[in-house]
Amino acid sequence: MIAFMPWFMRGLSVVGTLAMFLVGGGLITHNLGFLHDFLHAQHWDSGLMEHVANLAVGLIAGAVACAVALPLMKLFQKNTKQPIRRLKNGLTFVEAVFSDDLLFSFSLQ
Repeated sequence: MIAFMPWFMRGLSVVGTLAMFLVGGGLITHNLGFLHDFLHAQHWDSGLMEHVANLAVGLIAGAVACAVALPLMKLFQKNTKQPIRRLKNGLTFVEAVFSDDLLFSFSLQ
């Protein structure tokens, strides 16, 4: 059972990601009138084709969101220190900043 769990968790993450794309695509498809009307005219609003169309719309919307958000994140990213440093005495120093006023750090040998 223990050997099976990493495979199960990876599979669950893939299935969950696909489900989120399907749900997001379905929300977009049903709330944009012109897209809903287009899919209805093509008879892609029911059955397997509805799921394929929702998945395609979800993937496209996700790609557009990443194309907008990732460059903006890079632009506004703070210049932070390296979280893991090797000290001269052989210790490894790990530092994590959770917010502007909360700092967590510890040393490993």
